[in-house]
Amino acid sequence: MTITKGDKILIAIVLVVNLLSVPFIFAVQEEGVDVLVEADNKLTGKYSLKKNQLISAVGPLGISEIEIKDGQARIVQSPCLRKVCIKMGWIKHSGEIAACVPNKVVVRVAGENLNGMDAVVG
Repeated sequence: MTITKGDKILIAIVLVVNLLSVPFIFAVQEEGVDVLVEADNKLTGKYSLKKNQLISAVGPLGISEIEIKDGQARIVQSPCLRKVCIKMGWIKHSGEIAACVPNKVVVRVAGENLNGMDAVVG
């Protein structure tokens, strides 16, 4: 088996892409500051991760409950059938999201930069 010129180019491209991705793999995630809660595509509240509390968000199916405790947040109760949102567990880094898709409730951790968003699309 011989390596062709095309094989060498492909290997070089793969190596360059891998080397360029290293900084993203080892990037330190920014700790979150606030929790943004959206229900039915509307921002319903902004809450500090520093204050332990329970929050209710009303979606089309009913009430989803969000717990903020010890600098992290999670969905603890929701009227959806499969409870995938509850199984997502705790989120605490800027940009992390827990969502109940059937109930249209989104919980997003925001940092100090752009409220935890990676980009803004207009």
